[in-house]
Amino acid sequence: MRTGLWPTAAALLTLVLLPTLPACSRFTKEGADEEVYGILDEDRRNVPEMVGRLDVDAADRVAEAARRCVPYRLTLDDALALAARTSRDYLREREEVYLAALSLTGARNRFNPLFGGGLDGALEGESGGVNDGVTASGGADANVSRAFETGGSLVLAIATDFLENLTTGNPFRLAQTLLRADLVLPLARGAGWVARENLIQTERNALYAMRDFARFQQEFTVDVTSSYYRILQRRNTWKNEETAYESLLRLLERQEALGATGAGRIPDFEVDQTRQDKLRADERRLLARIAYFSALDDFKLQLGIRIRVDLDLPDDDLERLYDRGPVRPPYGEPAAVGLALEERLDLDNARDQEVDAWRKVLVAENALGPDVNLELGGALRTADEHPFDLTQPQVEGLLGLDIDLPLERTAERNAFRAALIQAARARRQRQAREDGVVLQVRESYRRLDRAERSYEIQADGARLAERRVESTNLLLEAGKASTRDRLEAEDARVRARNASVLALVDHAIARLELELNVGTLQVGADALWVPAPPAPEADAAEDPPAGTQPDPPTSPPPEPPPVPDTN
Repeated sequence: MRTGLWPTAAALLTLVLLPTLPACSRFTKEGADEEVYGILDEDRRNVPEMVGRLDVDAADRVAEAARRCVPYRLTLDDALALAARTSRDYLREREEVYLAALSLTGARNRFNPLFGGGLDGALEGESGGVNDGVTASGGADANVSRAFETGGSLVLAIATDFLENLTTGNPFRLAQTLLRADLVLPLARGAGWVARENLIQTERNALYAMRDFARFQQEFTVDVTSSYYRILQRRNTWKNEETAYESLLRLLERQEALGATGAGRIPDFEVDQTRQDKLRADERRLLARIAYFSALDDFKLQLGIRIRVDLDLPDDDLERLYDRGPVRPPYGEPAAVGLALEERLDLDNARDQEVDAWRKVLVAENALGPDVNLELGGALRTADEHPFDLTQPQVEGLLGLDIDLPLERTAERNAFRAALIQAARARRQRQAREDGVVLQVRESYRRLDRAERSYEIQADGARLAERRVESTNLLLEAGKASTRDRLEAEDARVRARNASVLALVDHAIARLELELNVGTLQVGADALWVPAPPAPEADAAEDPPAGTQPDPPTSPPPEPPPVPDTN
C-alpha cells in the first residue's frame, strides 16, 4: 500500500470506531443493570405497595447464603424474613420485574441514535492483461440513524472506496468519498403518537410487572403466615392426642390394677372398652404426628430451604393469638368492597389493560390509511483520486413525496377488527375482575364471621368438655358413672381442644385473607405484615372473658434427631 493510503485508512478507521467507543460500556451486563435499575428506581414511586430491593444478582447471593445458615428456631417474623430471602418463587417474581424493565430498555433504544460502521478490503492478482499486477481495493463506512417518536427517521452516512495497483505503483484508479443524509417523515399512516405504540406498551408492561410483584408480596405473606399457623395448629393437635393417649393409658392401668385385686369393681368388657379406645387414640396420635411433620416439610419447600434442615417453630405466635383472641377488621363489608375496588393492584392492571386494548384499536385504525411520506435527502460526492477534497464536490439533492394508496388493506382490516374484539374482551375481563373482587371480599367477610362465631362456640365447648371430664371422674370414683361415660368425656375433650385451636387459627387466617382481598395488607421489607387495627367499637368486646379459653398449647414430645445432611 502506498504511503498516501495510510492517512486515509487511519482517518476512516477513526471515523468508524470513534462513535462506538462511548457506547462500549452499554453492551455489558453492568450496562444492562444500570439501565434497568434506573428504570425501576424511577417507576417504583408509582407502586408504593412494592417493598424491598430488586437487585436480582444480590438477591440470589443472599438466598444462597441464607440457605446455608437457617436458624433452628423460627418465629413467624423470622420465617417471613427467611422466606423473602430464600423462596424460589420470590426470586422468580423479582426476576420477572427485571425482565420487564429490560424489555423497556430495548424499546427505548429504538429512539436513540444508533451507530454503525465497517471496513472491507481485498487483494486481487492478474497477469497477462492490461492491469497486470496486484490490485488492492477497500472501503469504509460509518452511519448514524435516529427514529423519531412522532414517526420517520434520519440517517447520516459517510463512505469511502479506493482501488490501487500495488505492483506498478500507479496512483489511485478510483478513490471517492460520499457524505449522505436522508430524512423520511410520515404524514399519514404511522405518523404521530402511534409510532411510539411499542414503547408505550412496554412502559406499561413494566408498570404491570411491578404491580404484580407487589401483589405477589402480599399473597406470599399471607401464604407463609397461613402455613406457619397451620403447622402450630397441627402440632397442638398432636400434643392433645398425646395427652389423650396418656390419659387413657393411666385409666387402663388403674382398671387393670383394680381387676387384679379381685374386687370385681370393673367388669372385663369395660376394661376392653378402654383398651379399644387406647388403640384408637394411639392411631390418632400417629396420624397427628405424621400430619405435623408433613406440613413442616411442605413449609420448608415453601421457604426454599433444604428438606433435611431441622426446624422448630415456637408456640409464641399461637399464644399471642390466644391472648388477643379474634379481632374484627376496622371496616364493615360495604366499606371493604369500596376499598377493594380502589386498592386492588390486579384490578388496576385490568383497568389499564382495557385502556391498552382501546389504544391498539386506534393504532390499527391508523394502519388502514394511506402511506404518505415526505422524503428529503442530500449527498456530497468527491471527485476520483481526491477522496477528501470537498472544495468542488458533486452535490445531489432529493425532495419527494411518496404516496401509497390504501388499495389493499386486507391484513390491516383484519387486524383492526381483531383489535375491536380484543378491546371488547378487555372490557369484559375488567368487569369480571371487578365482580370477582367484590365476590372475594364478600366471601372473605362471611368466612371471617363464621370463623369468629365458630371460635366462640368451640371455646365454650372446650370449657364444657373440661368440666365434663372432671365431673365424670368424680362420678366414676363414686360408682355413679360407667367407663364408657369416662371414655366419651375424654374423647369429647380432645376433640374440643383441637376444634378450639383450629377455629382460632381459621379466624386469624380469615382476617389476613380479608385484608389481602381488600388490598389493605401492608407488607414490610422482609415480607412482614403490619396488621390492620381492630374496629374501634369492637376493641373491648373482642377480648374473650378470662378463663373461657383452653390452656395455651405446649410443644409436643421432641422428634428424634434428623438424618445429617451429607450433601
